[in-house]
Amino acid sequence: PTEIQIESIPHARKGRDIVGQARTGSGKTAAFGIPLLEKCSPTGSIQAIVLCPTRELAVQVSEELSVLQGNKGLSIQTVYGGTDIEKQAKKLQEGSDIVVGTPGRVIDMSKRGHLNLETISLFCLDEADRMLDMGFFPDVLWIFEKTVNRKQTLLFSATFPQEVLDAAEEFLTDPVHVMSEDLEVEVPEIDQYAVRIGRANKLWALGRILGNSNEGSQILIFSNTKRMVDLIVERLGKFRFKAVGLHGDMAQGKREKVLNSFRDGSERIVVATDV
Repeated sequence: PTEIQIESIPHARKGRDIVGQARTGSGKTAAFGIPLLEKCSPTGSIQAIVLCPTRELAVQVSEELSVLQGNKGLSIQTVYGGTDIEKQAKKLQEGSDIVVGTPGRVIDMSKRGHLNLETISLFCLDEADRMLDMGFFPDVLWIFEKTVNRKQTLLFSATFPQEVLDAAEEFLTDPVHVMSEDLEVEVPEIDQYAVRIGRANKLWALGRILGNSNEGSQILIFSNTKRMVDLIVERLGKFRFKAVGLHGDMAQGKREKVLNSFRDGSERIVVATDV
């Protein structure tokens, strides 16, 4: 087990509220997921909710929870925007024990009567600082206020801006703080290089990097805007580098298709925003 798991799980099992500092790769999903799964029963009534900042993270967390539960038989449903809300509503109506979702879709389904937040006893907020950065915090606070029968709250974040600390103080009861600065992050060692270059020469430099890469290697290029993603894909195409874009304006089905193609190696170059 990782440090965050060793520190968090025993307290969470006892029903304590947790404020945990956890970076990507630190094993935080298991840190909140194991006690969450242990406290839920396969009743078909929603007992726990996990809020995530992006659709992709919600899917990832849901998949990991499904693996962690083994053969317990819990129904774990994922709700997020960009897909048919009625299909997701139908799955919830068939019976769900745990919901993993993005704030906007959770609110939408709650207001339409598809998701009863009052039955939830365990609330988990994953990557709270990213929620704040992406402008979702008012939605998160709305959901907090509607989970009136909440008995336990688990909040995880890599950093703690004042707004996150204020929310923790307001909504958590005597929480245990697991905020070790030296969390061991289990990610492969990566060689990092920086190229200092003017804006006008970025595409030229990118072309040189791509041209010198191994034929079978895969490359993920990040850009800070959706428009720039599309522009880079277009420009690379002119130089005979086949690339695909990945950003929030794309339909969810298309985004998942791009991710799956990158996973199985059929797409070599993906240009993405921080989805």
